[in-house]
Amino acid sequence: MSFFVDKLFYLWILLLPFSWVVAVLTGITAPDKLLAPLLLLLGLVRVFKSSYDQRINKIYVFILLVILFIFIKHLSFVDNGTILWPLIVDDAVKLGYFLIPVFCIDSIHKYRVSGWMVLFVAMSGCFSVFFVSTGLMTLPLERFEASRVGVEGLLKAIGLFPSYGDLAQYLAFTVMFVIVAPGIENKKNKWLKRARFLVFIGVILGLLGTQSRNILISLFISLGTLWLLKKMASKQGISKDTMMMLMVVTAIVGISLIGVFISNFVDALSSMGGANAKNTAGARLEQYAVAWEIMKSSPLLGADAETYARMGLFIEGIHNVWLRLIAHGGLFAMLMMAILLWHCFKGIRAASHIQDKSAEAMVSTGYFAALMVSVMFYTGMGELFWALLGIATSISCVPPFTNRATEAMDPATQTDTLDEMDSVYQRYPKLR
Repeated sequence: MSFFVDKLFYLWILLLPFSWVVAVLTGITAPDKLLAPLLLLLGLVRVFKSSYDQRINKIYVFILLVILFIFIKHLSFVDNGTILWPLIVDDAVKLGYFLIPVFCIDSIHKYRVSGWMVLFVAMSGCFSVFFVSTGLMTLPLERFEASRVGVEGLLKAIGLFPSYGDLAQYLAFTVMFVIVAPGIENKKNKWLKRARFLVFIGVILGLLGTQSRNILISLFISLGTLWLLKKMASKQGISKDTMMMLMVVTAIVGISLIGVFISNFVDALSSMGGANAKNTAGARLEQYAVAWEIMKSSPLLGADAETYARMGLFIEGIHNVWLRLIAHGGLFAMLMMAILLWHCFKGIRAASHIQDKSAEAMVSTGYFAALMVSVMFYTGMGELFWALLGIATSISCVPPFTNRATEAMDPATQTDTLDEMDSVYQRYPKLR
């Protein structure tokens, strides 16, 4: 049964970028959405069967936070079932994409396999958007703008990822993964070399096709985070406490400067790409102004049912996750989202202190840094968003290896969950 669930889960990840294409072309529910309820059920059963109490307790907390987030986000609409229940169902489906990886990834090995699946998904997005941009591919949904890089015949477009923010996060995870993936230091590993070359080509093509500032900035942030983490891990480098304090102070100062010089900041970003980019920035400033007006009128709960019935589509289209949440569910919803993300990040950083999970935690940390930047520039919180967050967060819930020697075993006998270690010890008593 476990083998069947794992393969079903990996297939689910691979299907994620093709979801909307399949739905549009066939007129039926996308395969990943059909698999999702089954994976939630089977994954939850796997959690209950686990003998690793810390994993079970951590997952219980995530389930509780997800339920609270869905409930608090829609408090304004409790007296209007017509609006309330469709929104709750929609969020329950999307948050389910976060819980599926948390349930199903119960070992470091499965996290690594999932990482390769993410690489495939990210490269699918990059190559598809380049082919669409150059006219070599046609998709059911297309969005074109004039080239922002001044190359004739290379339009700014979308591919399998309709959202640049989602692609930015998948690319950040992928780049981190191929840099610090276990075994990357082995110069004889040809597969990893090929993977790194493929990712390099994919990133270039993705940037050419999307011409997205979000993707570019997110990649810089993830690589910068990797540099900081490397410094923190170095005994000769800056101490961890000093580095964490430096990161916090830098974040506070940066946010403060953006708040004071927001107009200059927007002008600088909008100048990257010509008139079309400037128009996009202007439109987003209008969205932010509307979100601010809604917050002033109802700061704690956001738009009421009447306002949402009139402006719901506009609110859900605000290109900033935090402002979108404030407009939808007020400061309570934004705070609940912050608590959920903080709990994810805290678990990832805790995993970094466990030697067996430190490399994987570094991948998730770099991705998380990119996430916190990318959500400032797009609507977010779709299925792709939650699925990747779940994959990255899962490293905080999986048990570590109890002995690294098990990694060198034949793949048919390789195990890396605490439940399976006893049988390994019986076959290889010297590992004790």
